[in-house]
Amino acid sequence: MLSLWSPDVERDLIRKVGEKCFTTIECTATTCGKFKERAVFSEHSKCPHCGGKLRVKVAQSRNVPVSTFTEKYAREVMQAAIDKSYKGSLFVVRGARCPELSLTGGSAADLAIVRRKLQSAFKAEDIVVVMEVKMSLVWNWKPGEDKPSADFFQHNGRPSLSRTDSLLKAIGKGAIFRSTEKSRRIPYLVIGNCPPPQGYYAKLDGAVRSGLVQKFISLTPKPVLSGSPVRNPKQTRGGGFLRIDSMDELSDLLKQIIDGQGVYIGRMVDRKELGEKIKALDTDRPSEAVADRFIEALLK
Repeated sequence: MLSLWSPDVERDLIRKVGEKCFTTIECTATTCGKFKERAVFSEHSKCPHCGGKLRVKVAQSRNVPVSTFTEKYAREVMQAAIDKSYKGSLFVVRGARCPELSLTGGSAADLAIVRRKLQSAFKAEDIVVVMEVKMSLVWNWKPGEDKPSADFFQHNGRPSLSRTDSLLKAIGKGAIFRSTEKSRRIPYLVIGNCPPPQGYYAKLDGAVRSGLVQKFISLTPKPVLSGSPVRNPKQTRGGGFLRIDSMDELSDLLKQIIDGQGVYIGRMVDRKELGEKIKALDTDRPSEAVADRFIEALLK
C-alpha cells in the first residue's frame, strides 16, 4: 500500500540506489586521521576530534537515480490520490510535452494529470494539472543502518523545498508556463517533501496569490526527528505552502483543484483602461458569463 514520504520510503530508495547515495567524509589534517565515515550527508563542518577541515567526496551523478525514484514515487502517489474520485478518467504521467504550454524538451512537465493515457505529446485541452516535482533525500543515512541518523536541520544537506534555488526554479518554470495563453485554466502545483525556509514563506504565498502557482505541497507528514513544531509548519500564513498529512487530505486537495473554476489573469493594466472595461460589462448576465467577458476583454 502506498504511503506518504517517510523513513521507510527513503530507506527503500537508499537500498535501490545503493553505493551512489553515500559520500566519503574524512578529516584533512595529517596529524589527526581520527575521523572518517560513510554517509549520505556530512553532519559536521569540522572534524569533531581536532576541529580541522573535512573533505567530502560525493558520488558522481547520484542525483539522477534519486530524481528518477522520487518522480516515479510522486506519480504513483498522485495517481492513487486522484483514483478516489476520478479512477479510469484521469491519469498521471511523467514527462508530458505540450508545445502550446511551453512544455518541451528539458522543460517538459515532471508530472501532469491528463485525460488520455499512454501519450507523451499532448494538446493543451488534454492536460488538467501540471506538476513540478522538487523532492530529494530528507534524512541522513549511514551504510547498514535501518534508521536515519539525522534530519535536514541536523545534517549539512538541503532537500527539495528547503533549497531556495529549487523554489526559484519552480516559480520560474511556472512563469514560463503562465506566459502561454492556453495555460489560463490549468493549475500548476509544486510538490516537495520538506518545509520551505522561513524566509521564503511570504514569497511562496505571493507566488500563489498572484496565480503563478496554485500550491506548494510537501508529502512528508513528519520530516523532522525532533525539535520545535516551528520547523514543521502545517502551512504558511497565506496558505501558499501546505503539508499533506494523509492520502485522504491529498485526494481532497486534488479534487478541489481539479474541480475548481480558477482562471489566471495576471498582467499590468492601466487603471483608467481597467475602469472602462468594467463599466462596459453587462452585469445583468450570469456571474460566470460576466467573468468570462471581463477576462476576454482584459487579455485582448
